[in-house]
Amino acid sequence: MSEPLRKLEFLIGKWKGRAENQFDEKGVIDGTFECTHDPGEKFIAMIGEARTNGKLLHRALTYLMWDQNVQKYVRKSVYSYGWILNEVGELNGDRLTFDVSRPTGSLISSRACDGGAISTGTQVRRLERG
Repeated sequence: MSEPLRKLEFLIGKWKGRAENQFDEKGVIDGTFECTHDPGEKFIAMIGEARTNGKLLHRALTYLMWDQNVQKYVRKSVYSYGWILNEVGELNGDRLTFDVSRPTGSLISSRACDGGAISTGTQVRRLERG
């Protein structure tokens, strides 16, 4: 396992989160995901879903890895509603920040993960061990 990926080892396990008014839904969105080392220790795989009032909104599959060539974290995400995201990020202290881009390479936004929360612009999802 690379040293940069070892710094994110705490992610391994089950997580749950809660947000409001995301994915064009009104109200509370509950998310769950599990991080594992699939298919091996060079990756952190995240498999999860989001629900509101018991209704499935989407499922997601994400792979997080360290790219030795660019010296940055790379995250590839596929969502059940058809989105595919490519993200390149850096770890500064306990804050992991990604630039999010479409497969065409155009920048969508930046995401930051720290202190048990994921933020995208004005939207924040609080996380805790599940």
